[in-house]
Amino acid sequence: MKLIKNKRYKPRYKSFLRLRENITGKLSFLKMRKKKWYRLKRRFQTFRRRIKIINFNHKISHLAKYSKRLKNNFRNQLYNKQRLNTFYGKLKERQLKKKVREAFSKSQAGQEFVFKKKEDLFISSLESRVDSILFRVKFFSSFREIRQVIANGNVFVNKTTILNGNFALKKGDIITFSPSLAKVINKNFKIMQKKALPKVIPSYLEINFKVLTVVLVESITIAKLQQFFPF
Repeated sequence: MKLIKNKRYKPRYKSFLRLRENITGKLSFLKMRKKKWYRLKRRFQTFRRRIKIINFNHKISHLAKYSKRLKNNFRNQLYNKQRLNTFYGKLKERQLKKKVREAFSKSQAGQEFVFKKKEDLFISSLESRVDSILFRVKFFSSFREIRQVIANGNVFVNKTTILNGNFALKKGDIITFSPSLAKVINKNFKIMQKKALPKVIPSYLEINFKVLTVVLVESITIAKLQQFFPF
């Protein structure tokens, strides 16, 4: 199977300008030559973001007690949502809302689940998707390529064909691939190992390169993923 690569820069890079961060961790945007990319490239290469805490006297400034805090909280939450949405390949709004509702309900139950915080449950639900697992093992270069491969019926979970990247894996599930993808996977893995950030595969995944299988061996938590987000 030969995958057609589109060399045209994807619109997702435009969201880097709005968020002022390199969300995916790839360095492709450094090749951009237009002036609008200058500040982002300079920020990425030379500066680190610093958070300054400013103490306001509300009597002097004539501000409501929590006005600044609420405004900043809304902005931070909005930016975090946009960062996650961009990182996971532009998920639909209804998919994100569904994941948040499920995480909240599970955190409220808190009996049969290992995790208790809704944030941990939310991230684990995003990371347990088939497309996210394949992205973490660096077999493919992007979520778009992964979803193309899944839609063509070349990915199997426990010997069952999966046609939707939203399929959630559980501990012990095994991912296998069509034999026609062997050359593509080996080639992509070598390229991604040289260029991708970070270069380490999460500890909850086990890979067999001889037969090209991926096994989810542990539960997914935020603590195991903190170093794997470029933002």
